Amino acid sequence: MLKNYLKMAWRSLLKNKGFSFINIFGLSIGVACCLLILLYVANELSYDKWNPNVDRIVRPVSDIKFGGNHMQMAVVGSILGPDCGKDLPEVQSWVRFRDYGRYLVKRDGEGRQNISEADVLTVDSTFFEVFPIEMVEGNALTCLTDPNTVAISRSRAEKYFATAQQAIGQTLILDNRDRWTVSAVYEDMPVNSHFRADLLLSMNGNGEVANDPTLWAMNNNFHTYLLLRPGTDVADFKEKFAAYARDKVGQTAKQLLGISQEEMESGGQYARFYLQDLTDIHLYSDQTVELAPNGSIKYVWIFGAIAAFILIIACINFMNLSTARSADRAKEIGVRRVMGSRRSALISQFLSESTLLAALSVGLAVVLAMAALPWYAALADRDLSMPWTSPLFWLSLIGTIGVVGLLAGSYPAFFLSAFDTIKILKGQMGGKRKGAGFRSVLVVFQFVTSASLIIATLMVFKQLHFIQNKKLGFDKSQVVILNSAYALGDRSKTFKEEMLKHPAVQQVTISSYLPVPSSRSDQTYSKARSFQADNSVNMQTWRVD
Repeated sequence: MLKNYLKMAWRSLLKNKGFSFINIFGLSIGVACCLLILLYVANELSYDKWNPNVDRIVRPVSDIKFGGNHMQMAVVGSILGPDCGKDLPEVQSWVRFRDYGRYLVKRDGEGRQNISEADVLTVDSTFFEVFPIEMVEGNALTCLTDPNTVAISRSRAEKYFATAQQAIGQTLILDNRDRWTVSAVYEDMPVNSHFRADLLLSMNGNGEVANDPTLWAMNNNFHTYLLLRPGTDVADFKEKFAAYARDKVGQTAKQLLGISQEEMESGGQYARFYLQDLTDIHLYSDQTVELAPNGSIKYVWIFGAIAAFILIIACINFMNLSTARSADRAKEIGVRRVMGSRRSALISQFLSESTLLAALSVGLAVVLAMAALPWYAALADRDLSMPWTSPLFWLSLIGTIGVVGLLAGSYPAFFLSAFDTIKILKGQMGGKRKGAGFRSVLVVFQFVTSASLIIATLMVFKQLHFIQNKKLGFDKSQVVILNSAYALGDRSKTFKEEMLKHPAVQQVTISSYLPVPSSRSDQTYSKARSFQADNSVNMQTWRVD
């Protein structure tokens, strides 16, 4: 019987080619748009979940109000990790990152060309214990234990040395000064990670760590991660850490300022530390000094809602066309009832037709989404792909076919098939007005939702246009920034003079920092010899010509 129902449904589609094309293509466009948006949403929700330790990793962050400034930072002092590892038995391991910005990198040898590398981190030797990235060559546990050793990604090994095997034991020169021995090669980091590193420099021998004061809330320059022991209750540990951090800050206030923590807080100054789950960093963290720009859970919800509304609009359009056409088939229903068809057979027939339409629409939607995916991935700046191996993906497609088919076929299947045969043949269908009213409600909802999405899109477009075209007080299209100019060393003034000789150059300036949040130099100064909260101020300090 099912084969017969599908055969009749296929004949009905071929008989009404125009209706079938409009209905199938309309629904497929909506499903394809929904699918592409949900691929982006799924990618945002997948950040850092590649790590098998994801549920046991937390990151300390700081909330400091001092010297007239309020700073909420993703960085802490270098002493925090070692102290936690020593004093808190729940901590299995810890690792610190220090981001010094770009490096000029070249392979050792005569005539080698420098290459600017942005994704370089100085890390502790425990990096691969906390973030177990697959190794290509070298020992993950020991590759960063010695000073001036570096682990590099597979792509950088092939870039500098042709193969990963040839990279081991070779030397890279950073900033035309420091020599680093390649001790390991690891697979490129997953793109859905809240940080990226192509070169990992050993923290051993780092002068900043050696000279850092053993005080909390001082020299907050290090991203720190704690790996908790299996079975640790993360919520309880967060409370324990907060109390532990408060005690450490109290000791710092006493030693540095000569006052108790209560006295410091009574003056509106404080330093607090709390823990973030690893999975919360990308979507929930709004700290300064992040390793990379984060996403936002608000946008995930917004995009999810947009995908749902687009799918609902497409489904309503599909249902309206199906129910409008079903009324024209009333006489067909009457004749089939006279010929002895049971109501259950009519219900099965209509549901088969609507389900077949929905299946064809969803299949075409997948094809359209695949065709648009390269362009869409470039627009979203994400590495997106169709999740063919995901059971949830297939269940979602099957569920969409079933739900849309049931909703679209429900009116003719359950309402028209229930009417009296004689009244149907005479054209006396009391359900016409009821069906028309139902379609009217759906059409109103469809147009309201569509208008809302169009208005919201125009608002976003105008905001982006404002941001991109706002007058900044200078012509940004005429200003060129040369990064990593520090590598010129004593020749920076000579370079400036040579640039001024160029006919296209009007003026040149040199600055140690840029007036943007990602380039800053926070320093705290005291107005008196004694370093107290009430006579200190935090400010930006740049060296310029």
